[in-house]
Amino acid sequence: MAQDELSTGEAAQTAGLSVSTIKRRIQAKELQARRTENGEWVIQHIDLMAFFAAHRPASRKGAIGRPATITAHEPRTSRPDEALEREVTELKNERMKLTERIERLERENRDLMREYNAMMVRMVSKRDEMNRELRSASSTPSKAPEVEDVPTRFLAKLKKVAQAIRD
Repeated sequence: MAQDELSTGEAAQTAGLSVSTIKRRIQAKELQARRTENGEWVIQHIDLMAFFAAHRPASRKGAIGRPATITAHEPRTSRPDEALEREVTELKNERMKLTERIERLERENRDLMREYNAMMVRMVSKRDEMNRELRSASSTPSKAPEVEDVPTRFLAKLKKVAQAIRD
């Protein structure tokens, strides 16, 4: 079980509810959960927090959303919303960092493709120059050997792959 997943017993203890109440809320689809390979329910920590946010504390003891020990993984806050807000902020920051990384990698990819294209143009130019030299040096131009057009074919394939990656 992952660190951010809780068993029904852990979720019940964290929420201050009974295991049967947790299971009823799962069955009623009020609380997100999934079954393990063993058939046991596990609840994502964030889903338990969302459940708390949706079910404000009631006045009677043991009611749904009763503010017990709210999290087993984070320091207790005065409101369950604060933990969710903190987590949302952390996720937004992580998303921003990942977006910046993607943009940097895309820039690097464009730069490398420009360098590669320039190199391929030089290679094709060199090949054409060599073919011209071979033709002029040959006594019979029709039988002059040709330098293989591998770079051009390779460049065409590479461009198709690069376009597929961009799409």
